[in-house]
Amino acid sequence: MTTLQLKNRIIGRIKRIDDELMLSEVSEFIDSYIETDLIHLSEGHNGAIEEAISQIESGDYLTEDEANKEISEQIRKTFG
Repeated sequence: MTTLQLKNRIIGRIKRIDDELMLSEVSEFIDSYIETDLIHLSEGHNGAIEEAISQIESGDYLTEDEANKEISEQIRKTFG
């Protein structure tokens, strides 16, 4: 069965359902699938994000101005 045939089969079956609760459940399932399908992060990415959030929460970060100053200083040290 092709993807198109399968979609049409599912749509046909959904059209025959009159149970509002069932339709709501199907809708929620499809919505959750679509939402989770948007972004897939590896465990490494998730870990890096969690670490960054912890650093921000503990105040361990630089403002844009501070970061630019440090970068400028490092460039001066490296290239004279």
